[in-house]
Amino acid sequence: MQDPPVAPEETIGQAIQSLMAARLGRGFVPLATLAIAGLLELVFLDFAGGGGLVLMLGALVAAVAMLGFGLRISQLAFGRSEHPWMFAARVGGLIPPGFALYVVAWRGLRSFAAGSGIAGLLAAGFFTVVGVWCMHSWMKVLEMVRLSRAMAAGLDRESGA
Repeated sequence: MQDPPVAPEETIGQAIQSLMAARLGRGFVPLATLAIAGLLELVFLDFAGGGGLVLMLGALVAAVAMLGFGLRISQLAFGRSEHPWMFAARVGGLIPPGFALYVVAWRGLRSFAAGSGIAGLLAAGFFTVVGVWCMHSWMKVLEMVRLSRAMAAGLDRESGA
């Protein structure tokens, strides 16, 4: 027995959703790394300074914003209409690259310039690499936006709309 044919919109929506889930899953790894680094910094180094708290909360907020942005793209790929929360998810899409820039520039490169010994240089290298990793993960999510738009445009041309 054959399965009933699936609409092209449904197939494209499922493909975008699957690819977006994979991109988001890989994107959460550097954010989790930064959240753990922030927790360790809070516990062992400087509880009152707040740098660890910024890392922990920033990573959490960036992960939630990235998830909302990805969910928005997946919903639109299925042909669903815009909802009010989608505007917040679109604006929230500024948080992950902003957080990655903070990690690279402030926690990483600024520490290189300050030159605070071998331990400081190792920490600066760690934050620079993980911050770039966060930015790279975010760029992969943005690739899905372009892919879903290109696939939707192909569907519009195919259906004659």
